[in-house]
Amino acid sequence: MILQNYEMFKLEDGQNYIVVNKINHNGVEYLLLSEENNSRNICIRKVEKENYLSLLSEEEFDQVINLFNKSE
Repeated sequence: MILQNYEMFKLEDGQNYIVVNKINHNGVEYLLLSEENNSRNICIRKVEKENYLSLLSEEEFDQVINLFNKSE
């Protein structure tokens, strides 16, 4: 599958990540990202004031990954 229209961001590791999915929960937007050159490398970021922040805890990660799983 070739993506034609997609959002991409460069993160702190210097790699480009493609937005695979977005979800809004309690007024917070979360992004599920996949590394451009290694689709097996994924991460989740939350968006605050146009900053892409790492999740603060393992508990927050578990909650957000469950939200993404339910949205599919």
